[in-house]
Amino acid sequence: MNVLRSAALLSIVLALSVETLHAQRPTDLVNKTFVADVTRVADGDTVEVLIPPARKVRIRLHGVDTPEAKEPFSNQARTFTRVLMFGRRVTVVGKDVDRYDRLVARIAVDNVDASESIIAAGLGCTFRQYVTDPALESALASARNSQRGFWAAGAAKPACVAREAKRTSALRYHTPGQGLPTRNSGLAPLRGVYFWTRPVLTSAV
Repeated sequence: MNVLRSAALLSIVLALSVETLHAQRPTDLVNKTFVADVTRVADGDTVEVLIPPARKVRIRLHGVDTPEAKEPFSNQARTFTRVLMFGRRVTVVGKDVDRYDRLVARIAVDNVDASESIIAAGLGCTFRQYVTDPALESALASARNSQRGFWAAGAAKPACVAREAKRTSALRYHTPGQGLPTRNSGLAPLRGVYFWTRPVLTSAV
C-alpha cells in the first residue's frame, strides 16, 4: 500500500515538475503550430494565451516592436492588439524563446497575421535585429507612405522609430557587375540578403 502511495506521489511530483518547466521556458512549442485562446494583452506586442485544456503561455509577437509603456502610441498599440485578439481563438506558430522565457511566435487571427496588422496600422516597427520578412517590410512601407499611426506628420515618435532608423542606416548595397560581396569588399549581407541597387535598398527599408 505504501509502495502504491509513494508511486502515486512521485507521479504527481513529476507531472508538476514538467508543467512548471513548460511554464518557465516553453521550448517544446518552438517550431510547433497550435491553437490557443488569448486571455490577456499586456501591451502591443505581448499577450498571454491558454492552450486547452489548462496550459498558460506568455507570447512575444514575432517580428514587431511596439511602443513601450509611457511612450507615444503605447496605449493605442495595446488597444489595437486587444481589439484584434483578446478573447479570440488564434493560431500560433512558435519561433523561439526569448531571454524573458516568453515564447516568440507569430499569431494569426482568422488567418490574418497579427504582426503585419499592427505594423500596417502604424503602431509598430519591424524588428530587423532578429528577422527580415518581406511581408512585414511591405506593411511598414504601407504605414509610412500612408502616414498611419506614429508615422503621421508631426506625430510624436516612440523609441522603436529611432531603432528602426539605426538599423536602416546599417544596410549596405552594391551595384550590378561588382560580383558577390567578398570578405574584403566591405559589402556585407544583411542576414543573407544582398541589396543589388539603391532603389531595391530603398524599397526594402
